[in-house]
Amino acid sequence: KQMTKLTESILYIKVGNLGFERTWMPRLKANAPHTTIVDASEGIAAGEDDDPHTWMSAKNALVIARNIYNAVKQINAKDSTVYKRRLDSLTNVINATDRYIREQTSKAQCKSFVIYHPALTYFASEYGLEQIAVEEHDREPSAADLQRIITTARQKGIKTMFIQKEFANRNVDIIADAIGATKVEINPLGYDWNREMRRVELGIRN
Repeated sequence: KQMTKLTESILYIKVGNLGFERTWMPRLKANAPHTTIVDASEGIAAGEDDDPHTWMSAKNALVIARNIYNAVKQINAKDSTVYKRRLDSLTNVINATDRYIREQTSKAQCKSFVIYHPALTYFASEYGLEQIAVEEHDREPSAADLQRIITTARQKGIKTMFIQKEFANRNVDIIADAIGATKVEINPLGYDWNREMRRVELGIRN
């Protein structure tokens, strides 16, 4: 049903590297040749771990916003002034969020954190942080992997472990309990981008 609705669209803005997009995009192109497909991540260098969460970076968010603006402007030129005004407003929000996070993370005593699924690759890179992922390349950790992560986290004095609901499992509790870390729930897919970015920053700073 969703694919049927998509074929009725005049514009599809893809994130760029999501698994379902790689799987379904050829079919969408074949069934909806009239649909313009735009890659919102065009111009963004790929990060480590094949992390598709490109928007978890202020610099990347600005690129994404500009790509979306250019796409909708071409589809509906008569409202281009409105789109530009909204782009400028969003740009201000992104820049303000970036300045705040940059200032706050610079005060963090520990620049490393543990996360189950590596969803903060771009965030860590942007703010000079180290992401230690439990799951790598969609592979569950072995007992040896868990012990290595626990040892590393203890050595670095890590006290924050980020979790996402969809990846919560027994291994999360094992690591968090072993290193005495506070579990901080995040949602990189949340609608309120700047709030989610600040939630990550607060978890690191605390």
